[in-house]
Amino acid sequence: MPFIRPSWFLYRQGKAEEVRPGLLKLTGPNLREAYVGIEGGADGKWQAFVRHQADGLNVATTELEHATESDAWEAAFEIYRNAEII
Repeated sequence: MPFIRPSWFLYRQGKAEEVRPGLLKLTGPNLREAYVGIEGGADGKWQAFVRHQADGLNVATTELEHATESDAWEAAFEIYRNAEII
């Protein structure tokens, strides 16, 4: 499912490149490079995460609580915003 970039990310001239399914590399002026992604669980719920390296450790994550991929992508961008920008 395609992700929808939030308006604040577009206003900051952020770019998102797909590294592999479920993982995006985020870059932009005055933004720290990071990787955001989503993973599905056995119960059909989704988890979002932020990393500093594509295969690195998660810096921030959510619980397996999101009902759809779209909700998980929204959460991934939000935890990126909270962890890296604010």
